[in-house]
Amino acid sequence: MEVGVKAVMTNALEVQMVLLETVKRFEKIKVYDNSDPVAFQTMLALGKSLKNILDQPLLNNEGEAVQNIRYKCEGYLEI
Repeated sequence: MEVGVKAVMTNALEVQMVLLETVKRFEKIKVYDNSDPVAFQTMLALGKSLKNILDQPLLNNEGEAVQNIRYKCEGYLEI
């Protein structure tokens, strides 16, 4: 049980690191209108990535920690 809890905590920390990096990127590129369509599309794509990262489960269907969660979440950052 303790090993499982540690694995979930590790996953949560890895997702947190990716989320913080994504938020930093979002803050750098955010725009307040669509006067620059490319910048607006980039912002929307990064916003969708944030949602996908937040929706990433920490546990699989068997109740075990998801393997390689950091790499799965970092994959959402490819824009």
